[in-house]
Amino acid sequence: MKRFNALMFGALVLFSSFFTSCKKDENAPSPSVSFDNNATEGNAVGGSYTINGTAKAPGKLAKIQYYTVTTSSEVELSNTAVSTFSNDTVVHFSLTISNLTATTIIKVLVTDKNSVTASSNFTINVGSAATLNSYTATLYNGLWYTDSGHGAFIDLETGTTYSQTASTAILSATDQAKVDLLYWYGSSTTYTLASPDDATAKDATVGAAATKSWTTRNATKLKVVTITQAWDVLTAANIDSYATSFGTDTKITALTVGKIIAFQTVGGKNGLIKVDAVTGTNGNKTDNASLSIKIEQ
Repeated sequence: MKRFNALMFGALVLFSSFFTSCKKDENAPSPSVSFDNNATEGNAVGGSYTINGTAKAPGKLAKIQYYTVTTSSEVELSNTAVSTFSNDTVVHFSLTISNLTATTIIKVLVTDKNSVTASSNFTINVGSAATLNSYTATLYNGLWYTDSGHGAFIDLETGTTYSQTASTAILSATDQAKVDLLYWYGSSTTYTLASPDDATAKDATVGAAATKSWTTRNATKLKVVTITQAWDVLTAANIDSYATSFGTDTKITALTVGKIIAFQTVGGKNGLIKVDAVTGTNGNKTDNASLSIKIEQ
């Protein structure tokens, strides 16, 4: 009888040990998903975005899957192979979503070796024209052109143009602070856009010294860029990607139809200018440049 009881006790100890071992495995910390970048604003229609993140599974990872999420369903990405693992507990993943058509939600699902799952959603926000102000403007060579609507100076945030009545009758201090660019046609520079703080614009020995007596001369940053998007679908995010790494250019000369110029105002507003037309080569006050402008709100 004692021998039987001893055997029973031994069996119970083994069973208890096995059960405890199983419970510890079952109670291992759950897997998790985190992202290295944040959901972004204003990506371009037709563009792409790369999601970077980290999957963890103390109980060892088995696989990572990706799904697109709509209001009614979740669909596994057909062009993304399921990533499988054996002994990894931490995996860094990267997923590029191309040809964006609208705001997109991606679900990243991780499964560990015990078939425990965890997931997290990442939202890629696609921008719209609502984040930008868009308008057209025509600037004239006549720096003292007083006829209404024929200004040589422009406030890029509003599209408002200004003209000085004479070289000795400068814009008011309030208007000077609003002007981001001015335009002229010169024999050596031809069609030209410049910052009010450009050396030529304020040099008293140069005929185009339009801002030499101003008390405020905004140092607008400029550079010529090549864009890959159609003008009508540009977003704020696109513009921010072009309006960066400015050099020392304070004027852009030899404007031609189709040229794109990135700018940044002293207030930190980014934008693009597209040259739609240039008219006149005689240096007359009526020589002008027609521009399309997009600037972030």
